[in-house]
Amino acid sequence: MALIRIVGLGPGDPDLVTLGSLAALRSIGRAVTLLAPPELVLFIESEGVAILRDRIARPALFTRGSRDEIERFVDELDGVDLALGVLGNPLSDFPGSSGARCAASSSPECRARRFRRPSRCRSFRFRPLPNITRGKIWSK
Repeated sequence: MALIRIVGLGPGDPDLVTLGSLAALRSIGRAVTLLAPPELVLFIESEGVAILRDRIARPALFTRGSRDEIERFVDELDGVDLALGVLGNPLSDFPGSSGARCAASSSPECRARRFRRPSRCRSFRFRPLPNITRGKIWSK
């Protein structure tokens, strides 16, 4: 089962990326970065992480939680572990995290509640941050 790890990239300055975020990016080895400045992308690449470009057609809509953009992204996943780098804190600055988690879920109830189009069955695990349990993130 593939892992999609949502990693916070801080405010966009390469000097301010946390050690935990760098370790998470390195452990996955490849990432899609959302709205990251070019110098931050170059820094991440210099740390040995392959950046997959053009995986998200409209990153601003994806970041705001657009259902269509999230569905498109999840439909194009190839079943290999991937890091999704977002600026800021993924828990507060990335409203698309719960939609992406739901879109990749194999739960028909979750997909029917959140998304208009029927999705093919997927098996991905989402892990937003190292050492934070799912209950702390998605409990309402």
